[in-house]
Amino acid sequence: YHEPFCGGASLLFRLAPDAAIVSDVNVELIRTYKVLRSSPIDVFDRLKEFFQMSIGEEEKKYYEIRSMPIKNKVDGAARFIYLNKCGFNGLYRVGPTGEFNVSWGHRIYREFPFALSDFTNAAETLKRCRLSVDQAFRTILKAERGDFVYLDPPYDSSTPCYGNDRFTTQNQIELALMFR
Repeated sequence: YHEPFCGGASLLFRLAPDAAIVSDVNVELIRTYKVLRSSPIDVFDRLKEFFQMSIGEEEKKYYEIRSMPIKNKVDGAARFIYLNKCGFNGLYRVGPTGEFNVSWGHRIYREFPFALSDFTNAAETLKRCRLSVDQAFRTILKAERGDFVYLDPPYDSSTPCYGNDRFTTQNQIELALMFR
């Protein structure tokens, strides 16, 4: 199993393959998966704290958590998941300085939206994965005859979303040619 644009990795988690090569250009995403793999309960507990802090002051707390300095890996992973869940349309976008800049998504959660089993099950799957920050084309080249490659590339974009990275129409053409 190869997933070079892993993003939310929903198919990876659904299939839970015995072995996988998973990559993305988003450093924070891969870092979050690595922390989740080794410390799912700690990430779950910290994320739960973020949601509890937000009740009644969701917008204010969202921006506080968005701008908080990261003290450790668990805080960073929990923050990444929280921002993805509570930010506008679940987007991940950084500005020219590399700072996450998605606005609050106007979501209000009166109950914590996750179960501990979501985190422990994800961790078990991630333990069977080789995770890396890498360009999709390099990950794809690791596939061999008979391997399953799941491709869910980003939309064409003239605007960078992950710092300076963008996936252009030309990249879409190159991807299609590679698999032809």
